[in-house]
Amino acid sequence: MDLEAAGVVPEGRQGSGSIHRTPERARGARLRRLHPKVCGEPDTCGKRRKRCEADHIGRTDREMTERTPHHAERDAQRERMAEASGISDREILADLQALGYTPDTVTLLRLAPVVEVAWAGGQITNGERAMILGTAATLNVQWESPAHFQLLDWIACRPSSAFFEKSRRAVRSALRALPGNERTARQRDLISSCRNVAVASAETLGIGREICDAERRVIDQLALELQRDDESLAI
Repeated sequence: MDLEAAGVVPEGRQGSGSIHRTPERARGARLRRLHPKVCGEPDTCGKRRKRCEADHIGRTDREMTERTPHHAERDAQRERMAEASGISDREILADLQALGYTPDTVTLLRLAPVVEVAWAGGQITNGERAMILGTAATLNVQWESPAHFQLLDWIACRPSSAFFEKSRRAVRSALRALPGNERTARQRDLISSCRNVAVASAETLGIGREICDAERRVIDQLALELQRDDESLAI
């Protein structure tokens, strides 16, 4: 056994020029040999903490730099959507972005309740599809434009109930921002478009012009919401 490595100096060598190593000092020597970087730096923990903080700050700065262009683009799109729709409520605009609306498709808001009525019966018939696309043309939705393709998606695959609910909320917000006479005319046109698509469904199914109960409930709910908005504005 190596006595010196164990911290024990033979008696013959414990002269005045020798230093007697205790077991504790021997363990310290071994630690310094095995971990020179740790034992050689008394403030290693502090230096390591500073390095971690610097790394964290660097990562945060990079993340902020990467996110800033995205946020700027999102805010710019929101402003364009506000201009196109007449909606100023930031929460509603954020909801519309989350639903997938863009500055190029936000004009479809006025058609969302019409599409909701068409889906109320469980499917969209050929007559309803033709009526929806015809109404879109009157709203200057260009053929093969982003709005046109988005509308076709709504017709092909029913959006969620939450989508329709938040879209109606946005439509009502846009209508409330209009002057009285214009608001009334837009509300009347919207209800008329909803009824027309419901009638188109009945005619396609060969049941005359009778609107089914599910479609009628959607139309009545929309009319009630618009009426409440008018009453609140009149106060």
